[in-house]
Amino acid sequence: MERNPYYWAVDTAGNQLPYIDRITMTLAENLEVLNLRTIAGDYDLQERHVSLSKMPVFIENQKKGNYSIHLDTQQSGCDAAMLLNTAYEGIRGLQVAQEQGFQAALSLGIDRDQLNEAFWLGIGTAGSTAPAEDVTINPGKSTGRSGRSWI
Repeated sequence: MERNPYYWAVDTAGNQLPYIDRITMTLAENLEVLNLRTIAGDYDLQERHVSLSKMPVFIENQKKGNYSIHLDTQQSGCDAAMLLNTAYEGIRGLQVAQEQGFQAALSLGIDRDQLNEAFWLGIGTAGSTAPAEDVTINPGKSTGRSGRSWI
């Protein structure tokens, strides 16, 4: 992709935007090839499809591959969530799921630390499906009075 020299925007100093002249995207044959190219330092930026399970190998090879790792927080507040369909009224068991006490009990029954260790190598942070705290539309800390239970 080449920069559009006629792009209308400029920065506050009058410099033409965007700053980047060219972006080159490379397709990998499969995820293992992508991970090996990442370890070799073949990418200036790689964000998608990099396996978190390879994180120890990425960390170990940073100097050799001449790259650094930056973990970005998820703007939505979480990468994984358990969502209950509380709108369906056909089965009594699902009516129980609509009760706030059930939702609170379910939330208490989830071992977030164990999930963090098993799936996110201990680097995750427990949160909710609400937008992250640094996102403008974040509603603020839950008081528990809304009748909604964030799991």
